[in-house]
Amino acid sequence: MHEMLEARLREALVDAAVSQTTTFAEAAEVLHDSTLPAIAVLKDDHTVVGLFGAKELIRGIFPGYLSELRHRISIPDDLPGMAAHVAEVGVESVTEYMVEPHTVDIDTTSAVNIAEDLLHSDIRAVAVLEDGRYIGVIGALRFCWLVYSSLAPSDGDAPFD
Repeated sequence: MHEMLEARLREALVDAAVSQTTTFAEAAEVLHDSTLPAIAVLKDDHTVVGLFGAKELIRGIFPGYLSELRHRISIPDDLPGMAAHVAEVGVESVTEYMVEPHTVDIDTTSAVNIAEDLLHSDIRAVAVLEDGRYIGVIGALRFCWLVYSSLAPSDGDAPFD
């Protein structure tokens, strides 16, 4: 990766992670506060074991049969009836809901590789590693803006002279 882009990527990373022992409720709060599409789930040694995003949050909160539906039907809201389910899910481990992590190593990847990972990922975020250890998360929107603003000419100068 070009050194200027790598420096900007490091600055743009968000430290948005939870331990694999974190509850669903705690992870949901960290996800919300991060404003990212996903947060990393880490082992004690800071290796990434999963990602937890909005889709996983929806899967935990709402009834499981919703993912099986293939067409829109009219289902009445039963928010009071869901309270017990949400309370149960809240104390479960985030590992029950996380997905396989999309990770990139900052020292060996390129911007094109990150873009490819983001395009092929439903979660639209990658955990960034250095020497195999977590250093932050970047979402697709932040990454694309970072690349775009790095490449867009200002004052007629080429960005990577």
